[in-house]
Amino acid sequence: MAAAILADTPDRFGTAAGWWTRYHDHRPDRRIRYGQLVRAHPPVLLGRL
Repeated sequence: MAAAILADTPDRFGTAAGWWTRYHDHRPDRRIRYGQLVRAHPPVLLGRL
């Protein structure tokens, strides 16, 4: 379900920088913090969950 919501986000909000943070919260300060947290972690490799 989360993947479907995230896939729909660019259609709803556009593809401006940081569009994917709108999935988390509509408030700009929280979106900035969320973006920082996500970028601080390396991607998870399949099989290492």
